[in-house]
Amino acid sequence: MAAHNICASIGCAPNLLYCGDAKRGFKMIVMDYINDVPFKKEKISTMESQACKQVFNHNQCKGMLVDFDWCGKHNQDTYPLAMNTEIPWPDGARSGALLMKAHDKYWLEEDLNL
Repeated sequence: MAAHNICASIGCAPNLLYCGDAKRGFKMIVMDYINDVPFKKEKISTMESQACKQVFNHNQCKGMLVDFDWCGKHNQDTYPLAMNTEIPWPDGARSGALLMKAHDKYWLEEDLNL
């Protein structure tokens, strides 16, 4: 939630309206509605870079980040125990392993090469 709130405070993510426990161990997340506006590939990299800098430097950012379900602190928080084994995960990304910034960069590069 902390990362989402930081990004929302600078306009990089929709406002988080509610986050609470739901049945069977799931979480209920409610965010502001956003229009479906496609991003250009070159803007995705810029947005990610600016959002990361904001966490530390309070810069500005354009765009919206909406997927925070596996968000955590670098080299401190861990991947969930249940992970899809059919996905080509980056080196070191496995069940229970530490979340690493290098994994985020791997996925960003994969997304930009679509």
